[in-house]
Amino acid sequence: MRIFLLLLLTGLMFALSSCGNAETPDTTPLEERKTMNRKLQIQLDGHVLTAVLYDNASAKDFMAQLPLVLTLSDFNGTEKIADLPKKISGEGAPNGFRPAAGDIAYYAPWGNLAIFYRDFRYSEKLILLGKIEGDGVKILRGADNRKVTIRLADSP
Repeated sequence: MRIFLLLLLTGLMFALSSCGNAETPDTTPLEERKTMNRKLQIQLDGHVLTAVLYDNASAKDFMAQLPLVLTLSDFNGTEKIADLPKKISGEGAPNGFRPAAGDIAYYAPWGNLAIFYRDFRYSEKLILLGKIEGDGVKILRGADNRKVTIRLADSP
């Protein structure tokens, strides 16, 4: 009887562990992600950082809010965050991803923009919007409680 209960419990635990979130993380390599033909300019303390936007519904929804003036604050020694005026669509977005330094993302539960200056662990409800180009990440590290202007690169 004990062996039967042990086998039943083991089978139940296996079944429950496989019933987690059915969505899989987005593991598409960055070089294979499709970008839009639009770039961002992020103006910060006299510096102009450029970023590419990925071709997804969330990035397009973010782009519709531009230009924006936001105040960046440090979060967790990993990213700079700022509240957005409106929520962004998560339509068609993977359930989450593992951010790397330079990634620009939207954290759906809080409705905020996140710009990572360090790599971080896989996070659910984090939606990738774009990626900072070049060495702009270094400039972001010291940008605590600083205003930034984010606009499309081809707009005034």
